[in-house]
Amino acid sequence: MPAKRKRRINNSITEGKLGASLWKLAMPMMAGALLQNLFTLTDLFFVGRLGYVAVGALTIAGVVISIIMMLSMGISAGTTALIAHFTGKKDYGSADKVLFQTVIISVVCSLATVLAGIFGRYFLLRLFGATEEVIPAASEYIRIVFTFSITIFLFIGFNQALRGSGDAVTPLKILLFANVLNIVLDPLFIFGIGFFPRLGVAGSAIATVISRGAGVFILFMHFIFGDSSLHFKRGVFRINIPLVARMVKIGFFTSFEVMLRQISILLLWRLIASFGTASIAATGIVMQIRMAVMMVGFGMGAAASVLIGQNMGASQPARAGKSG
Repeated sequence: MPAKRKRRINNSITEGKLGASLWKLAMPMMAGALLQNLFTLTDLFFVGRLGYVAVGALTIAGVVISIIMMLSMGISAGTTALIAHFTGKKDYGSADKVLFQTVIISVVCSLATVLAGIFGRYFLLRLFGATEEVIPAASEYIRIVFTFSITIFLFIGFNQALRGSGDAVTPLKILLFANVLNIVLDPLFIFGIGFFPRLGVAGSAIATVISRGAGVFILFMHFIFGDSSLHFKRGVFRINIPLVARMVKIGFFTSFEVMLRQISILLLWRLIASFGTASIAATGIVMQIRMAVMMVGFGMGAAASVLIGQNMGASQPARAGKSG
C-alpha cells in the first residue's frame, strides 16, 4: 500500500451554486434509496412464485428485519453527521476515525442482533401477529439474516459514511452491483437451479446476505486501497470512546423515533394478521410499493443533512441554513 494516497473530496458542497450542489448530491442519493428498497422487492418477486404462504412468511419476517434496518440507519445518523462536520472542517483524519468507530458500533449491535435471532425470533414473530403456517419459513429467514446482520450494519454504515463525506456516487455503484448480484442469486437459491439447493424463502435470505456481504467487502477494499474520500489507515484502528459516545448521542434520537414508529406498525400488523396469511401477503406487497415512494424523500433528506453538516463544519452557518 502506498504511503500517500489521493483523497477524492467533493468541494462543491461548501462552495459554488447551492441549488446545483443540492441536486448533484440528492439525485444519486434518491436513486440509492430506491436501490436499497429493491432488495426486498426482488425477494418478493421471486418468492411470490412459491405462493401466498411464502409471501406471507417473507412479509412478516421483513417487518421484523425492518426494525434492524431502521435501527442501523438511526445509528448511522451519527456517522453521517460527524463525518459531514469533519469533512466540511477539512479535518479528514477525524473523519477517518469516525469511520472506524462505525465498525465498532456495528459489531456490538450485530452481536446483540445475533442473540435476538437465536433466542427471540419466535417471540418477535408472534409479537407481530405471525400465523402458525408462516412461522417456520419466517423464523428460518430471520435466523439467517440476524446471524449475518453485520452485513446490514456495515453496508448501511459505510454507505452513509461516504455520503456524509460528500461521495454519493460510490454508494450508488455498490448498491447497483449488490442488487444485480441479488437478482442473479435469488432464483438460484429459492428454486434450486442447477447444483444449488432449493431453499425457498430461506434462499432469498442467503442471496441477500451474500449480496450485501460482497458490497461490504468492496467498500473495505475501497477504504484501504482506493482514492476514497475516507481512508482506513494506520492510526485510526483504535476504539475512541468519546467519539463513539458522540455518535451514539446523535443517533439515539433517530433510533428512538424509529422504535416509536415500530410500535404503531406492531399494532397495525397484529390487526392485519387477524385476517389471515393472505392478508399479510397482500399488505406486504402494497407496503413495499409505498416504501419505494417514501425512499425518494429519504434520499432528499439525506442530501440536505450532508449539506448542512459540511457547511456548519466549514463555518458557513448562513449557507447551511439556506441548504435546509
